[in-house]
Amino acid sequence: MKSSKQATENNRGISGHMFTLHQRLYHALNLGLRGYDEKERKWQCADIEIQRHVVRSISAFLDCISTQTLNHPLVKDSVADMVGALKGILQYKSETVFTMAANVVVKLINIFPSLIQQSHVIDLVHPLSSLLSFHQLQAAVSCATALDLILSNLSTKREKEVWEILKETKTVGHIVSNLQDFSSGTKPIEYFQEMASLLSKILWRWPSSRYPIWSDAKLINCVRGCPCEA
Repeated sequence: MKSSKQATENNRGISGHMFTLHQRLYHALNLGLRGYDEKERKWQCADIEIQRHVVRSISAFLDCISTQTLNHPLVKDSVADMVGALKGILQYKSETVFTMAANVVVKLINIFPSLIQQSHVIDLVHPLSSLLSFHQLQAAVSCATALDLILSNLSTKREKEVWEILKETKTVGHIVSNLQDFSSGTKPIEYFQEMASLLSKILWRWPSSRYPIWSDAKLINCVRGCPCEA
């Protein structure tokens, strides 16, 4: 535990409002933190109301972060805990919460530059890619957007690790299925755009994924017939 002097030093440069939101964030996070080993605690909680409370607390804290406070120790030290909670919540696949959680992931990735979030954000790839096939449209769109942002900031040394996750979760197959389903005319254009953008990122980074796509006549016809194709 930090000494009061050290805590005072760490709180310099932030507003009282931000400090209050940080306290509320950790009060919420502590509701779901469970002992894992001597060095680490993991966020695990199946209670829907607690999950919702945590997601809202993370969102509120992210909203108060500015360019001036982005590198503040209080902010930087919170990233891993926020990511851990979001990962745990997404893994529960609770319909009433995971769309909110996926949207907060998008917000988190947009706020933090790659050098800060790179070491943590890989933990989110598996739960996000696993939700791409979910029938709830906004959840699938938010997950695709978040994955697109992650791949855009992905370092080359992480490519192999992420590709193994994408293969395990059959991400390309789910995206192709989602794009083919778009042709039924019941999904918004945003759905097609986010799925197509994510697929483009994958094809660009991992050439081995291209052949099954190029040889899929149904998918090619769907893309050609899309009104947003230009």
